Amino acid sequence: MNGILYSTWYTTTTAYSNGIKAVDLYTGQDLWVINTTNALRCGMNINAKMINQYGVVGPYIWTTGTLPASDTGGIPCTSQAGTTQWNMYDGLTGKYVLSVANGSALTLRTDEVGDMIGYFINNTAGTEMTHPTWSQNVPVTNTGPHLTAVNMTVAMGQSGQQWNPSVNTLRNMSSGIMWSTPIATNISGAAINPALSVNSITGNEVVLTGGFVHGQGVGGETPGWLVVATMDVNTGAQVITQNITYAQTLALLPFTRTTEIYGDGLILIANDVNYVVAAFDTRTGTKVWEKTLTGLNGGEPNHYDLFSLKPYFGNGVIFWEGLGGDLWCQDVKDGSLRWYTNTTQLIGDPGIETPYDIWPLWVFTSSCVSNDVAYFAVGHEYNPPLFHGAQLLAVNTTNGKLVWSELDTSVTSTEISYGIVLSLNAYDNQVYAFGKGPSAVTVSAPTVGVTTKTPMTMTGTVMDVSAGANQNAVAANFPNGLPCISDESQSKWMEYVYQQQPKPTHALGVLVTISVVDSNHNERVIGTTTSDDSGSFGFTWTPDIAGDYQIKATFAGSESYYPASATTYAYASDVATTAPTAVPQQGLATSSELLTYLAAGVIAIIIAIAIVGLLILRKHP
Repeated sequence: MNGILYSTWYTTTTAYSNGIKAVDLYTGQDLWVINTTNALRCGMNINAKMINQYGVVGPYIWTTGTLPASDTGGIPCTSQAGTTQWNMYDGLTGKYVLSVANGSALTLRTDEVGDMIGYFINNTAGTEMTHPTWSQNVPVTNTGPHLTAVNMTVAMGQSGQQWNPSVNTLRNMSSGIMWSTPIATNISGAAINPALSVNSITGNEVVLTGGFVHGQGVGGETPGWLVVATMDVNTGAQVITQNITYAQTLALLPFTRTTEIYGDGLILIANDVNYVVAAFDTRTGTKVWEKTLTGLNGGEPNHYDLFSLKPYFGNGVIFWEGLGGDLWCQDVKDGSLRWYTNTTQLIGDPGIETPYDIWPLWVFTSSCVSNDVAYFAVGHEYNPPLFHGAQLLAVNTTNGKLVWSELDTSVTSTEISYGIVLSLNAYDNQVYAFGKGPSAVTVSAPTVGVTTKTPMTMTGTVMDVSAGANQNAVAANFPNGLPCISDESQSKWMEYVYQQQPKPTHALGVLVTISVVDSNHNERVIGTTTSDDSGSFGFTWTPDIAGDYQIKATFAGSESYYPASATTYAYASDVATTAPTAVPQQGLATSSELLTYLAAGVIAIIIAIAIVGLLILRKHP
């Protein structure tokens, strides 16, 4: 949030969290650390729309857990053991704000103004008091499992005409209860077993599921049926409760592994054995479409895919990746295949580098998606020895073509925010941030002896000045600066710079445009050149008019770098010219000699005419 990365901080002294760290997303600089063993849960920004305040307030972060009364952070502890305590911190400073106690684990969403709304199954019998904002302080009696909704903004005591939570206060979660409505426990008299549990939120529905023998999610085993219930996110009203069975879809082939995902108002179920994908509407329960995923040229998918398929929603599409290296992109509306590819097509045959005979895609939430590019991680669970050559693949979401790849084994996760992709690379246990970086241009020109008749050479550099270039190891290896390199050479160049890989041969620099403003105030482009792999460039040009020149070198930017430019100045003088000197003419003829030459010429002409006349007379005897 707000250009800050929040993460759990682990050290070598313990296997568990030593705190929460905030890091500048653009520079990697540590901003602050909270010394706590509480779990980092989520972040929050509030879009305040009140009479005395308007605009976004935040960021804040939330942790969960129960702290002792002697906690150094000064956080009060709950008086009721065994309940969940939510703790709020200022996201810019790490300062503790307040706690909401006597609560529960929540499945979260944000409403239209940024309020954090949480849902949980309440199995405690008794009477709850809902907040007067929603139900005029009417008590709700729970006689069985209920879906309960909590507005955390209200629970933290926020009220009045501006955002102003009370610091160092302990609030009760029940003060934020919006409603609590019963959930289904049976269908047509048959008990739902296992019982329904909150699975996800999509569109305007909270989705509850039950029916897997184990593991609701990736690799869950199905007995051939799945109970799905959806409830309105605003009122808790029951929308559907139905049992989806194998008779309705081959995706629920009994006793096979299945994967499910919820989004765009759909319930999507994919079978990891027969590769059938079925979509059901969350408001009506009707099956919208059913398709079967196939491999290259319509053949069988790679057999390693049956370990698990992993889905990701994109912009109107759903992506599926399999351990066997297969990738599919389906249209959400009708399930039609937008494109198919696999890791061999994208980056080539691995040969003997992996034990799988393919480049496997790790399916434990190691990928992420943006509007234009999806990022898929080659690799497997971090079980040494790691194989060589695993890569993070950036794939065009429109056509499935490779945009770029980078040496990387992302075994935990990748994330994208503000145009920056983050990956924890298990090859060297460092977090990498990939994104467009800043550049810097220099240019110089001769200041002595420049004329309109002599060429001059302008020189300069185009350098990568991103935060990574200033790291000690990089700065030591490139004491004169890290050069900007073309998009075509970028992947291998980054591996060379940051991952101790061989320097790529024939790496190209970037295009530089040279323009001038002459003494007549005319601005014009005089040519282009390309920098080399040291970042240097040169361009030779002969000034065409005398006077002062402003010279500008511009790098227009690329997919890898933001643009930059620099200017310098030069003066060109006219070449000095010398007036011509009269040279005496030698060997002029006298008048008598001229008369002699003229008489000889006349005689020659008469003789020539006589000869022509003779030929004419002889032609007609």
